[in-house]
Amino acid sequence: MPPPLSDALNQSYSFSSITEDNLEKMNISFGHYLKLKTDVASHLNEAAARLWINAFFYRVASMVPSGSNMVLSVNPSVTLSDQSSDAVSGNINWMAVATSPEKTERFLHQPHLRELQSEDSVLFVSEAKGPDQLLRNHVPQAICEMYGCARTAGKTMIRRVLTNGRSWIFLILTLNSDGGGTYVQSHEIFVYLGTPKFTEELSRGAVSVVSSILADWMMHSHQDLTVNNAYFTCN
Repeated sequence: MPPPLSDALNQSYSFSSITEDNLEKMNISFGHYLKLKTDVASHLNEAAARLWINAFFYRVASMVPSGSNMVLSVNPSVTLSDQSSDAVSGNINWMAVATSPEKTERFLHQPHLRELQSEDSVLFVSEAKGPDQLLRNHVPQAICEMYGCARTAGKTMIRRVLTNGRSWIFLILTLNSDGGGTYVQSHEIFVYLGTPKFTEELSRGAVSVVSSILADWMMHSHQDLTVNNAYFTCN
């Protein structure tokens, strides 16, 4: 059995008064530091990303102009049933629809792309999932989802946002009349400052910019970027 604490120190101490010198006298030595795994922050981000993204859309909802409502649909399914050889199907993460108050109830009960009317504007949002949190690696999947969404909704132009909660990429896809399409994308906009671990500081300015772009893009998701564009240049 190990000697009593008082015997090892030759006198009685309270736990709160123990120092490293006392530990050395007890022949208790330091081994090594525990190194935080590099993917821990990514796992935490993925677990919290949806709450953080939802928080952005709570703010966006308050920015919708009067006369319009925002309907946020989570995980709506998208399936193409046309004759194209490039048919794709699956689920998307968020679908934010700007529509009239009269149509809000209808879309709440039937949140399907095929229920959209020509005057309805919809913004799609993708969450980068998995240990790979580099947004640029998730762009191809997001573009493919946009392609399916655009054709299902009968739109020739569609906008989408790709995010992991920390950074955001904005995408626009324009379909070609003979199939396929062309897309443009923004650089990443980061809402945190500092090293992406546990020492970041939230940038209030970046949060305001991202929220403003989300609100604007939701209202003008199917318009050319040259129309009412206050955020990006077409270079």
